[in-house]
Amino acid sequence: RIQHAARSRPPRPPRRTPNRLPPTMLAAPQQPAAVSLRLRPRAAAFVLPRHQHAVSPPPHRRPTPTPPADMRLLLLCALALGCSAFAPLPSKQQLRPTGRAAAASSIQMLRVCDITGKKANNANRVTFSNKHNAYWQYPNLQTKKFFSPKLDRTVKLKVATSTIRTIRKLGLDETAAKYGVDLAKF
Repeated sequence: RIQHAARSRPPRPPRRTPNRLPPTMLAAPQQPAAVSLRLRPRAAAFVLPRHQHAVSPPPHRRPTPTPPADMRLLLLCALALGCSAFAPLPSKQQLRPTGRAAAASSIQMLRVCDITGKKANNANRVTFSNKHNAYWQYPNLQTKKFFSPKLDRTVKLKVATSTIRTIRKLGLDETAAKYGVDLAKF
């Protein structure tokens, strides 16, 4: 076998330094003395790329004129009105409903059976390609009024249909006692 001599790469040429613009071209353009302009913070110093030889700054860095005095007053009034929107909020006791409304509002948005506590079950939908997609199996909840002989009044409950069957079989008060629920809260 013939061994080849180690090939060496030709040396790289030295890196070119960027063309430097003369300081006169980097200076910001002179503004006439009659116009009073306020410069943005970054507008004073900007670096031009090598391919640009323009003297004026890019449009988004050009100086912006100061607003007139009446505009400043208008902005100050708008700011004062905006701050008044953050007035102190009422306390939790003032916002909290009392009595039966409190019990109903605290469980209004939950998809949970008021008697048995049944709630959504996490399951998977399995496709033909055996992909598993998680989803929720919600209980069949119905809002229904029941008469309670113990309280001697009707009670509005959100219960699962399976719980309705249990209530028909045992009675409302006995079913509530079985699951440890106080019907006076509803």
